[in-house]
Amino acid sequence: MSDLYLKNEKEWLKKLSQGSELAFTKIFDHYRPRIYSVALNMLKSSNQAEDVVQEVFLKIWTQQEKMININNLEGYLFMMARNNIYDRFKKLASERTARNTFTEIRKNTVNNTDHSLIEKNNYELLQQTLAILPPRQKQIYDLSRNEGMSYKQIGIKLDISHLTVKKHMSEALKFIRKHLETHIEPVILLPMLFGIFQ
Repeated sequence: MSDLYLKNEKEWLKKLSQGSELAFTKIFDHYRPRIYSVALNMLKSSNQAEDVVQEVFLKIWTQQEKMININNLEGYLFMMARNNIYDRFKKLASERTARNTFTEIRKNTVNNTDHSLIEKNNYELLQQTLAILPPRQKQIYDLSRNEGMSYKQIGIKLDISHLTVKKHMSEALKFIRKHLETHIEPVILLPMLFGIFQ
């Protein structure tokens, strides 16, 4: 089956560029295990590895019209996965530094009473922000963050693909970040974003 797939890969790419979900599924099923294995080996986290797979194939789906021009799909997918993994390592290092810096600043500038008031105000602002999300984004955010459902579980519940769930969630988080950044000082916003985006 693998040899047969590879023999027809160019045809699958052509169909994918025309919007074929079947072609996307064939490509996903063929390459997912290998990309997951590489990501898991580097990140040592099944959740992180699964996220890499989802983000790589989400990008493939959203750029499907360009896929007809790809001559080495395997190399292209692994390059995307590698870049995603490296970005995660850089983000992790940056977040650790930022978290340590924020902790020191908070020790020196915010007393306990002020901190409680700030947290209350920020919680209210977050709720206001969530209230103005588009309905589908809000629904998916609630299912993910408040009910702890995975993207796959949400997709099954709402009868949509997990990639569509991922796209809505990404758009919701971008909206939340942008809205909060216009209302909250960076030093206060930083730990709040950690909680929302983790």
